[in-house]
Amino acid sequence: MIPLFRRLIGGLRAVFHRERVEQELDEELRGFLQTAADDKVRAGLTESAAMRAARIELGSVEAVKEHVRDVGWESVLEQLWRDVQYASRTLRRSRGFTAVAVISLALAIGFNTTLFTIVSGMGSTPPVDQSDQVVSLTSLDSAGRTVGVSYPDFQDWRHLSQSFEGLAAHSVMAVNLTDRDLAADRVAGAYISATTFSLLREHPILGRDFRPDDDRPGAEPVVIIAASVWKGRYGGDPGIIGRVITANGRRVTVVGVMRDGFRFPLVHDLWLPLAVAPGLERQARDARGLRVFGRLATGVRLAQAWAELDTIMAGLSKTYPTTNANVRPRVEPLTRGFDLRNPWNAALIAVGIVLLIACANVANLLLARAVRRAPEIAIRTSLGATRRRLVQQLVIESLLLAAMAGVAGLGAAALGVRIWLASMPAASWPYWYHFAINTRVLSYLSGISLGSVLFLGVGPAWSLSGSFPEADLSHTGRGRSAGPRARRWSTVLLSAELALTLSLLAGAGLLARTLLAVYRADSIVDTDPVILAGLDLPPQQYATPAQRIALYSQLEERVSTIPSVQATALASGAPFYSAAVWSVILPGQAGATPASQTSSYVLIGPRYFDTLGLRLLRGRVFTDLDGTPGHETVIVNELFASKYLAGTNPLGQRIRLADPTKPDPKPPWLTIVGVSPTVREHYAQEFDPVVYVPYRLNPLANMVLMTRASADAAALAPALREQFRQLDPDLPLLDIQPLNWLLSGTRFANQVFATLFGIAAALGLLLAAVGLYAVVTYDVGQRTREIGIRLALGAHPRQVVWLLGRRVLTPLAWGLTIGLGGAWGVGRLVRGMLIRTSPDDPLTLVSISLVLTVVALIAALRPARRSTRLDPVTALRYE
Repeated sequence: MIPLFRRLIGGLRAVFHRERVEQELDEELRGFLQTAADDKVRAGLTESAAMRAARIELGSVEAVKEHVRDVGWESVLEQLWRDVQYASRTLRRSRGFTAVAVISLALAIGFNTTLFTIVSGMGSTPPVDQSDQVVSLTSLDSAGRTVGVSYPDFQDWRHLSQSFEGLAAHSVMAVNLTDRDLAADRVAGAYISATTFSLLREHPILGRDFRPDDDRPGAEPVVIIAASVWKGRYGGDPGIIGRVITANGRRVTVVGVMRDGFRFPLVHDLWLPLAVAPGLERQARDARGLRVFGRLATGVRLAQAWAELDTIMAGLSKTYPTTNANVRPRVEPLTRGFDLRNPWNAALIAVGIVLLIACANVANLLLARAVRRAPEIAIRTSLGATRRRLVQQLVIESLLLAAMAGVAGLGAAALGVRIWLASMPAASWPYWYHFAINTRVLSYLSGISLGSVLFLGVGPAWSLSGSFPEADLSHTGRGRSAGPRARRWSTVLLSAELALTLSLLAGAGLLARTLLAVYRADSIVDTDPVILAGLDLPPQQYATPAQRIALYSQLEERVSTIPSVQATALASGAPFYSAAVWSVILPGQAGATPASQTSSYVLIGPRYFDTLGLRLLRGRVFTDLDGTPGHETVIVNELFASKYLAGTNPLGQRIRLADPTKPDPKPPWLTIVGVSPTVREHYAQEFDPVVYVPYRLNPLANMVLMTRASADAAALAPALREQFRQLDPDLPLLDIQPLNWLLSGTRFANQVFATLFGIAAALGLLLAAVGLYAVVTYDVGQRTREIGIRLALGAHPRQVVWLLGRRVLTPLAWGLTIGLGGAWGVGRLVRGMLIRTSPDDPLTLVSISLVLTVVALIAALRPARRSTRLDPVTALRYE
């Protein structure tokens, strides 16, 4: 152990104290020579003859010193250090090349790291202990659609299954807090099973968790609140435990406070026992609205638990054939893997393509630069440098480039994440989303930086290291062009760059057309003078449809009396965002309807279309009679009429609508009285058929008040609050905001993905253009004498331009051919993000092909045209 340690110390001294070690070695050799000479003097030789004989026996002093250096492991480090120093000097001398290479890689690495940080932050999962044991449980209905779980099914699963440590269910709701001594407020809440927090391995920081007795009908009402509610509303009062507060009009006792930052299931800050949810005990077995999760028992695998639930559901389908026939369970891990259908993963692939383009671009620059270094490589080869040493030197240069690019890319990524956070609309992100450059992100950055070295360094270096024979010494680079091997490498890399760039351009073009289609479709609604306000009626106070209709009618009447109001209407949801989706049953259909035969379902008041500034295409708007018994009417949008009632007059046709979460064996027939323009009713989705239903048919507790004002819409908020306060002083109007704010937010996803693909395509196009420009420029430099001879012999400048410009025709042809195949694949990759745009849109494909061709030709012809201005005499003397 001690000799090994001494050798290590000696090796480090040899690396970091080279001059002192060399002096010691010289002294050792002089001592050895003197000792050998003294022995020979004692044998009878003269002093000068003895020293001469000793030197002859020793041999070359420098060779001995080199042999001594090579014996230790430190020689490897020393050799690497010399290579690093040499590579640094070489890169400093070629500042232009170094700057272009580092900037190209840094932009690609920074872009990749930025998006990986975003995807990593959004792809994270709740910080649950042993999260791999926590699974999500849902149901698959008879049509194969994923739905929730009904309360009776949940009870059976919990009692009959043996594969789980426990199961818990939850249902989200909005909670109005109306304590007498505090202003009314609303928080996002959830009804949860008593075992929820224990399965998540979470515990209150104050008070206690729910007990089994709390989660039963008739129990004393209790509540647990988040730390944010405790501090924000109740001032962090430690006496909150045991305090009675009013939640949705019901008096409940606070029994616990959860830790800072904890919210469940997404952004919810208040929890009530599941058993106190209104109507839960009377819930039908086919009303599948609960979300269920469970923790697997020790030693149980996911497949085993799934198989057990399959058996349980098979038994339930026999016991309850009316509600459970062909209904199957679905068990998935809480953490899901990489999915190409996820648009963020598709974007990550796009920026990965940018990195490949950047690597190919820098590799091409290294190839072109290596042609000029042919004499250097030939000289080193003739002096005994092995192919391994040449490859090592070239790879170290690539490593330095990647290291500098990685550092610059880290700075670019930090800036990119800041821009992302600043550009996000005000949104309630799940509490576990964390956008930060952490260890995982740094590992990713290091990986792609080192990966780029392997891509752009090893292959070209190995090829070039054997490309320049000693004969090249006689030419010293004069009039020399790249050899066939280097030219083949260059053509392959350029073709790959152009093909990848065309693929990115296809994605950017398709998403840009989608964004344009969204803007055009949304422009039919005049959003500027419209203001929105949310209503959330407590089910205890407004339990019947008649009570809710009475309140809504009075509210519409009161708001209409405000002088600046032009029109007002209630709706089950604001346009552009998230409408319910119901099944459509057409006349003559019997049995189950196709899973694809669905429509958005929107409850509206009589003046809904006036409020949005829309005119019906056919028929009439609703009146106060619509929705009352004997007047079951609906209005459909133009897309519904063309999809389901093509070739017929939709007015007077009858349809049925079925809620997939609450099946009704005999839904009522509804008569179509109007056809509206197609308005988007979902966030970042393709437009779909829409049915507008009078809210009197199904008055919900959660509605949106929409009001069109002749004056500034924002100034209308106090008057709206006052009118609602006079109707019910304990209920607030929620989320008051202009409709155009909401509209802007609903375009966020389309804008983000179009921007990401646009930036990726622009970077790819820029890098490809730089690569083409550099290759032709280096080609001009290597063929300067040839160009001079041609010009001196009377060649026309166009001939010289064609001679050099055709250098890019082969990679351009290959790039376009392969790239169109890549564009087809990208179209399928982004299909889920497209709206009113085909993934095979011919206009987009033709346009991007022309753009790429024009940019490639410009990048190639500029240096070619510049070469025609060379002075033939100067060119003939060029070396």
